[in-house]
Amino acid sequence: MDPVRHDFLKIVFLSSGQGFLVYPEGERLPAQEGNLLVIPPGCEHCLEDGPHTPTNLYVLSIWRRVFEVAAL
Repeated sequence: MDPVRHDFLKIVFLSSGQGFLVYPEGERLPAQEGNLLVIPPGCEHCLEDGPHTPTNLYVLSIWRRVFEVAAL
């Protein structure tokens, strides 16, 4: 996938496979089945599948407003 940037908190659960969380600076963080990735708002990133190990992802996106309301 192409690099993206969101204005919400993104939580990614890898239910199967292996891959990488890649930052524009070239940093590649390995991720595997069972990992939970937390990507802060405004962080440019992309997710890549590993060689011969496609990932199955569940993604939860949480808008800042949700945190504000929950804090009341």
